[in-house]
Amino acid sequence: MSKVEEFEELRPLLFSIAYRILGSVSEAEDAVQETWLRFDGSSTRPTSTKAFLSAAVTRISIDVLRSARVRREEYVGPWFPEPLLSDPYQDPARAVELADSVSMAALLLLERLSPLERAVFVLREVFAFGFDEVSAAVGRSEAACRQLLVRARRHMEAGRPRFEADRQERHELATRFFDALKSGDVGGLQNL
Repeated sequence: MSKVEEFEELRPLLFSIAYRILGSVSEAEDAVQETWLRFDGSSTRPTSTKAFLSAAVTRISIDVLRSARVRREEYVGPWFPEPLLSDPYQDPARAVELADSVSMAALLLLERLSPLERAVFVLREVFAFGFDEVSAAVGRSEAACRQLLVRARRHMEAGRPRFEADRQERHELATRFFDALKSGDVGGLQNL
């Protein structure tokens, strides 16, 4: 089996991992594409292609989350993940699985987690990876991954968001939003 065939066979899994970690279709697709570039550029064949690609897409997704956190911290309103409107791979079985495991509520819950906690939680709880595989994917020891999973579960149960916008900033944003809506100023809405 060629590299391309191996990758294409695992593409839905990689997209699912990236999407669940990132909460954005476009960022997930970019992470999968970056994973392909790394895999294609590698001169050696990994022992387990699935493990190699899963680890690569997880690390890329963590890096994207860390850089996205800086962008989101500048945003004054609450961040909402991008809902997955349809399965880009058009497989009915996968569409059902995605609908069950990735809802807006699940993505909002995942937003409470740090990038590493989110990656460990998604790999372990959603994809049932063993702690040895999770450990290899995120570059932490198995004990650290177990602790990250415990913390992730605790944060999910706590019910508090990671980011809290200032009340005055929220009020000002809402006022500008409704003023732009009333005046029909589409450009004003885009600049919020």
